[in-house]
Amino acid sequence: MYYNLLALSVVFLTKAICKLWYMGAFDDNRKKRGIKSKRGGGINNIRYIIGLIFLLLIFAWLLMVDMEPWLEVLLTEEKPVPQCQMESGDAGQMGSLIYAPVKNGESYLWIAHRADEISNCGFRKMDEDDDIQKIPVGLTNGLDESDLLAFDSVSVAKFRVLEEVYCQAIDWSREYGDLRMVAGWFNCPGLPEAASGDKKMFAAIYFSELEDGKSLGFLWDENQTETPLTELVFSIREINHLTGFGIFEDIALRQQKDHIPELNSILALGYQADYFSKRQDALRQSNESD
Repeated sequence: MYYNLLALSVVFLTKAICKLWYMGAFDDNRKKRGIKSKRGGGINNIRYIIGLIFLLLIFAWLLMVDMEPWLEVLLTEEKPVPQCQMESGDAGQMGSLIYAPVKNGESYLWIAHRADEISNCGFRKMDEDDDIQKIPVGLTNGLDESDLLAFDSVSVAKFRVLEEVYCQAIDWSREYGDLRMVAGWFNCPGLPEAASGDKKMFAAIYFSELEDGKSLGFLWDENQTETPLTELVFSIREINHLTGFGIFEDIALRQQKDHIPELNSILALGYQADYFSKRQDALRQSNESD
């Protein structure tokens, strides 16, 4: 806006000066030819001179005034408030596992780690109290389970989907090398397609050794716990937009990219349908114990 005003001032000043010069030259020419001006040239010239002085004052003011604070406000892009922003406790680290607990600190909001930290995968069995510890099996490698929190804020059915994602991730890490993973949940009652109070789980994977680096996201809710992973692929950028979590944005910043390119399908990576069958078996076991 500041530069627009400055440019307009220069344009009007130039136009006024040219007009004055033209009118003076035109009237002088008419006088030489003995023709009387009908335009009241003197009055018009006075008007243009007053206008010129006014424009000069505005131009001088624009040059002298400190517009930096105004420019900062005008040029700063306003970031939208995430629709599904979650409050969390202080982030922590246990071994190579980085995590953020929910506000009361009793369970995980999200976890982040490399795929090589997953020693194996599987679907946990229900205990005598018809419950399971909702933390992927492979992450217990080298860690004391008693020190780990869990995703206790989500249902068993939602957690079963996450277990399958981890099993697929182990296979992909063997095939494609280094993977980085983020998994968690958020509550978003404001979304039209979400029932009030419904929690959504997500998982995000970064394939550092694929060409240019690629990412892959999944999102699901209670109604999609029996849906194959092929139908749960979801944009990580959209998850970040909804939650403000900033998943993989640090990687994009280091690589001087606006964002990490995303895969929109898992079929090219390879999909083990056997894991989906095991997930369904585990879901049936959970339903029978309810």
